[in-house]
Amino acid sequence: METKSAQVDYEELSRRWLPLPQTVWSMTQEQPHPSGRRLALASDIEGPLVLGDLVLEALAEAVRPAGSDPGKTPPYGALIYRASYDVFNQMTGATDKHLLGRTHGTKPSLQEGADTILALPWLLACGVDSASLALRARRAMPSPGILALTQAMDGWGICLRGITTAPGSPYREALQDIGIAVGTRVSGSMFPLDEIHDALIAADRWEVEMGAVKRFLSDACDLIDTHVVQTSTPGPKQPALSVDGKASLMERIVTHYRDDLGLSWMPGCTQGSGSLLGQLLTRCFVIGDRAKAALALAFGRSIKRQHPGCRLVAMGDGLNDAYMLRHAPVSFGINGAHAACAAKIGVITRNMACMAPVLQDLARGESDLDRIIGRANAQARGEAFFHRGGMAVPAALLEQHDAMKAHLRGSHVTY
Repeated sequence: METKSAQVDYEELSRRWLPLPQTVWSMTQEQPHPSGRRLALASDIEGPLVLGDLVLEALAEAVRPAGSDPGKTPPYGALIYRASYDVFNQMTGATDKHLLGRTHGTKPSLQEGADTILALPWLLACGVDSASLALRARRAMPSPGILALTQAMDGWGICLRGITTAPGSPYREALQDIGIAVGTRVSGSMFPLDEIHDALIAADRWEVEMGAVKRFLSDACDLIDTHVVQTSTPGPKQPALSVDGKASLMERIVTHYRDDLGLSWMPGCTQGSGSLLGQLLTRCFVIGDRAKAALALAFGRSIKRQHPGCRLVAMGDGLNDAYMLRHAPVSFGINGAHAACAAKIGVITRNMACMAPVLQDLARGESDLDRIIGRANAQARGEAFFHRGGMAVPAALLEQHDAMKAHLRGSHVTY
């Protein structure tokens, strides 16, 4: 009897092997405070609380040709990650996005920051698991001045919640270990390295699908070796790709997404045949710009129900913080041009302790932003510069924002 070859239903397999929740944040019950809560502070984690970028740093360490010297070779993982960000923007039609965030599309997958999950297969192919990512998070450097600031917040009646596009699980324990008093109050993205590894093994798809990912990484590293140049901008020379090299790498990333993972966001573009890995990735909820804003507002409402006079304040340094900063009643864009344009107050500083008088003013009920800014600059003694945020911030000031961000967090940081 003639039979037709059955087509593998990867979507059904993904539900079977990765029955993970679509939301991963925890709104823990707030403990009673003797003097009541005066401020609910929703803060990005990477930037305001810790330096660096967890996924970027893991990629920079893990992705490189076998036998290469990490001290003498280009940052392969960082260059691939940056190019993938540009590809995602191109494929979603967001290359002309507004400073306040992604302007095209309303699907959750099109949120600013949603491309973070696409780094997971590359880390998986290089042997990175959840334990090693958690260890890296525990080694994160706290932002200068943040330890004393967060430890004093509780006494001022300020409740802190960390909200990040980065993997949430590694930071939940790491922040406490580092000494940042945020406890379990962390909302972050799904990044299920171990679960996807086990799902591919159980479905007997590991060798085939990881083989395709490894071939992509090998091709990408070869392209980087061929086209790497040194930047000619002022300051330390940084490895970068030539114009032709970046175009070639972006083209290879597009075929990787389409042919290996079956993913495409381009309007009218037919997706590839698909893969279990691609379906698993689409089931992972990433906290992008709109999700950050929703979480921050929900956090503020939750605290206000218990402490009616409590106000919501938001703090962030990246484009994926822009919606949150724009929608919070009071917000601080710290060391980032996009953040400064979205926030009520912009801050350029290398010492987060400078935020103490500002937060104390807000906790006491001060609402005049110009008075807050004036007092903050008077007390900063050159450690920080506070200014009104918004789209009217001068270009020269925005350049100072980005320069400080690059100085503190590195030139390859995207968000």
